[in-house]
Amino acid sequence: LLQGLCRAKGLSLEKGANKADIIERLLSQKRRPKEVEEPPSKVAKIERKVQETQSRQKLVFQSSLPGLETQSFRVLRCTCCSVIFNLEKTQYHGDAQSFWCPSCRFRAMDPFNEVSGEGVLHCTLLGLGGYEFEVNLSRLQEWRDAGETIWLRMLQVDSQELFQVWPEELAVEVDGCQLFRVAPPEKGHKRRDVPQDITDWLQAGPNVLRLRFTDAQGLALGLVRAAPKAPRRLCLEVPRQEAPEARAKLLTLLRNSEEDGLEFVASRQLSLLCPVA
Repeated sequence: LLQGLCRAKGLSLEKGANKADIIERLLSQKRRPKEVEEPPSKVAKIERKVQETQSRQKLVFQSSLPGLETQSFRVLRCTCCSVIFNLEKTQYHGDAQSFWCPSCRFRAMDPFNEVSGEGVLHCTLLGLGGYEFEVNLSRLQEWRDAGETIWLRMLQVDSQELFQVWPEELAVEVDGCQLFRVAPPEKGHKRRDVPQDITDWLQAGPNVLRLRFTDAQGLALGLVRAAPKAPRRLCLEVPRQEAPEARAKLLTLLRNSEEDGLEFVASRQLSLLCPVA
């Protein structure tokens, strides 16, 4: 009977154990304090459902708290830096295999002003009703002495292009002083959006930047530290072609297109000006 009770409680007995040993073993098990179960943490109370969309390789995280609406988080892995980026409510219809996060695109946006590895000082997605943030530039004077500048850039997330895109109307302030304003484009005209160098308006230490706009959904904001790239380094990055291929490409660009019905009325002489500047 005692041996059967030990087996029921999961106690192992030595071979040849007598009655006194069995009773002592049962009593020691009874005197052992029960383990106190820890109350479930708040994280454990959150119900999470993870669903992976194989067609676009997007991860959709849905978490719900009592009394709160369900929130969705859509993420993509950047093919440039391999970091998982949260799209939040921003739409992206491109190929997930070629997705670049806004930080990597900000680094590659301007080939003449190179952004270092830690040069992205602030990067975020924008929405409605303006945006305000604080950035601490304690080494600003050191960067100025090294010839580096601070740039404010924006781009369209649902795109693979490296073009600068401002909202329809924008006003940027630093510590309550307006830096610049982007007016809406005139009817029938396309506005030329360019990044803004705001180094001269910043001070060493904390700076509060405020952006006033109505709607900037689908846009990403980047504050970057960049240094001018030397002409010799730029020349090394220019792709080279053989003379016959380059000549054929140039003639194709200059040749009148009969299919499109275009006619060149200006001079065909090319101006040796930088296409970016």
